[in-house]
Amino acid sequence: MPLHRIVLRFFILTTLITISITLHAQKVNLKVHKLWQADDPLSWEDFQGPPDSLLITGKGHSDAGIHTMIIVDYCCEEEGETDVCFQPAIHRAKSWSVSDSESLLIHEQLHFDITELITRKIRKAIARSGARTSNEKYRIYLRLVREFSKMQTRYDRETDHGLRPMRQLKWKEKVWQELEELKAYAKNPDCH
Repeated sequence: MPLHRIVLRFFILTTLITISITLHAQKVNLKVHKLWQADDPLSWEDFQGPPDSLLITGKGHSDAGIHTMIIVDYCCEEEGETDVCFQPAIHRAKSWSVSDSESLLIHEQLHFDITELITRKIRKAIARSGARTSNEKYRIYLRLVREFSKMQTRYDRETDHGLRPMRQLKWKEKVWQELEELKAYAKNPDCH
C-alpha cells in the first residue's frame, strides 16, 4: 500500500476528527469544552491545541483538526440518584488549526453541527424508550454513538474534507434540516 494511503487512513481514523466517547460521566468544564449553541458558532480562537505535526506536512496533509465529543454529564440528583444528560462539545486544547480559512472553519463547524445532531437523536431515543435510569440512558448512548463516528467519517469522505463546495453545501442543508426536525430535543430534558 502506498505511503500516502497509509498516512491518509491514519489521518482519517485517528486525528482529523477525534471522536471521544466518554466512558464515565463527568462535569462539563467550560474552560476546556465549548458546548454547541446555534447562536455561538466556532471561531478559530476555539482551536487552541498544538497542530498535529504528522498531519500538517506531506501528501494528504490537513490544516485543522477538531476534537468533537458527546459528553455524558451529571445533570442533577433526585431522590438519591444522579441522572445523566448528553452535551455536544469540542475539546479546545485538542482542536487545532494552522489556517484562518473561512471555508475550512465552515467545514469544521459542520462537524460540530453533526455532533449536535447525533446528540439530539440520542435524546429522542431516550425519550421514546422511556429509559429512566442512568444505565438505561447510557446503553442507548453507546448504541447511537456509533452512528456519530460513521457520519463524521462519511461527511469528510463525501466532501473531500471540505474541498468540494457543492457537496459541502448539500451536507449543510441535510444536517440543518435534520436539526430543525429534531428541535424538540435541542435541550436536555429536566430530571425525571
